[in-house]
Parts: sequence; structure tokens; C-alpha cells
Amino acid sequence: MYTKSLIRIISAIILIIITGYLFPWWSFSIITLIVGYSSYSAKESAIHGFIIGFISWFIVLVYLFTNAGDDQIFSKMSMLIINKNNPMKLIIYSSLISGTIGLLSSWVGWQFNKR
Repeated sequence: MYTKSLIRIISAIILIIITGYLFPWWSFSIITLIVGYSSYSAKESAIHGFIIGFISWFIVLVYLFTNAGDDQIFSKMSMLIINKNNPMKLIIYSSLISGTIGLLSSWVGWQFNKR
């Protein structure tokens, strides 16, 4: 049972990372809605939705911060938003917001499936 959940989570994260370059930022919520629709309980859909939303955005943002040369942009945005020069806090806060969006969209998907 845990292997099916893990496969579902990892495949959704990979799909979100790949489609993140082609579609708008909110397109990950459609994928988490589908994951929530295929879940077996509300608790499972909420947990999977949050994990998928958080980890996928965290991976993308850390990649952009470390490899893409956007460290100055992250530093300046963290000064504007949280008044501290701590880009990792900004990355974690942004990932928490996307995790919450993933949680809500996955829960809505489960509500669509509930009969």
C-alpha cells in the first residue's frame, strides 16, 4: 500500500516539475486535483496533496536558487517580502503556500469522487 502511494507521489512530483516549464504556475493544482480524485480517503488526499505541492515547488525553487543564477533575485525578493536577506525562508514560505494550494485542490478532487 505504501509503495503505491509513494509511486503516485513521486510520479506527480515529476509531472509537475516537467509541466511547470510549459504551463502556468497554477497548473500543479490540476494534477493534485487528479491525485485527490483517485485517493481512498480525505486524509490520504490531503496529505498527498500537501506533500506533492510542497516538495515539487521546493525542488524547483532550490534548483533556481542554486543552479540558474537567480540568487540575487531571491535575495532581493526576500528583502522586499520578509524584510530579511534570507532567501531560504522565502523558498520555504513559498513552498508552504503551494503545499496549502495542493492540499485544498486535492481535497476538492476527493470531494468530487465522494458519492
